[in-house]
Amino acid sequence: DVLAAAWRESYRLLLPGGILAVVIGDALRTDDGRFRLWPNHAETLAAAERLGFDPLPYILWKKPTNKPNAFLGSGFLPPNAYVTLDCEFVLLFRKGRLRRFPRHDPARAASRFAPAERDRWFSQIWEDVRGAPQRGPGGRTGAFPAAIPDRLVRMFSVVGDTVL
Repeated sequence: DVLAAAWRESYRLLLPGGILAVVIGDALRTDDGRFRLWPNHAETLAAAERLGFDPLPYILWKKPTNKPNAFLGSGFLPPNAYVTLDCEFVLLFRKGRLRRFPRHDPARAASRFAPAERDRWFSQIWEDVRGAPQRGPGGRTGAFPAAIPDRLVRMFSVVGDTVL
């Protein structure tokens, strides 16, 4: 499994106290004639814990929708309508204990964020992240705007860290 290999390699490479952030959405699928939720976030959480990561409080990113009037199952007739999946999980894990820094560490001080950033970033529900998905070679898009990894890097690393 490709994702399991990625989590193992992340665990191997992260320093003690390092943070793994995973942006993942659940999916809806019909399998053997049964319509159901595929809880990708739950599978990822379980896999990371099996490797030794400690789960931290997660973030729900409420994505801007491009389908405000999407047809969801039976629409207006119960009971076969379903809830739209308009959030993705930002799962956060720590490898081992809290990271420690010397008192008045210059790299940590240089990484300081403003109170307004702290209040917005460390809220469990992110509704303020907008923007186009990332664009890569050949016109391929990433699943989320670059503002997501930019914010996570600022939240969980200090100047001079290597970020994977």
